[in-house]
Amino acid sequence: MPPTQIKSKIRDFALVALTWPEEVPSEAEALERMAGYPFRAIHLRKPGWNKERTEQLLQQLSPACRAKIRLHDHLELVKEYGLQGYHLNQRNRQDFLQIEKDAETASWQDKVTGTPANAQDSANKSAVPSQILPPHSLSCHSLEEVIEHKSHCDYLFLSPIFDSISKQGYTHHFSEEELIEARGKGIIDRQVFALGGVEADKLPLLQNYGFGGAALLGSLWKNYIQDKCLKELEKEIERTFLVLSTNE
Repeated sequence: MPPTQIKSKIRDFALVALTWPEEVPSEAEALERMAGYPFRAIHLRKPGWNKERTEQLLQQLSPACRAKIRLHDHLELVKEYGLQGYHLNQRNRQDFLQIEKDAETASWQDKVTGTPANAQDSANKSAVPSQILPPHSLSCHSLEEVIEHKSHCDYLFLSPIFDSISKQGYTHHFSEEELIEARGKGIIDRQVFALGGVEADKLPLLQNYGFGGAALLGSLWKNYIQDKCLKELEKEIERTFLVLSTNE
């Protein structure tokens, strides 16, 4: 199914793609093809990469592809490369706290947005950073974290929902009863995306739990990592969106 037809069928459930944590063959081309599908975002997550290596990959991507990228590290590159936003995790939350601190000063607009400070800056000092910073999301591993951080992000990951495909021994943290109860309390809603062991066939179940979306990693990349064939990656993407569109 062409990406344009897929997009017309998907309405109420968002899909997010995460990159494989290590380098993969023809990665820039793989991300370009992925960007042609209606993912809410593509998360560039390379925990072992330095800033220079991250830039090398970003420089190979088209502006349209970069506009879908959320960065997990080296957050200062978001503005420079026109990326969608950034994702907060245990490695970079201190960086974000510093950005929030800068938002309280008159120099914030020039530093983060590139807009020169002016006489009206004082009116912005009290603004909530999440309203004026680039879009950002956050990793959560408990329902308590979701409650605490939901108002500061445009969406959150809650994980692991199922046993991980990409991380051996990384098992699910939540029972079905806990997830249904969290849905009933409004903790799990359209702003919360499921992560961990998510495969196409599990999307209807996640919708039933009340999640607003899901993040895909191992299910998307496992065949490509094995076969080094971009068609395998596209085949899995199309299968995933087909399940979702059928369930809609």
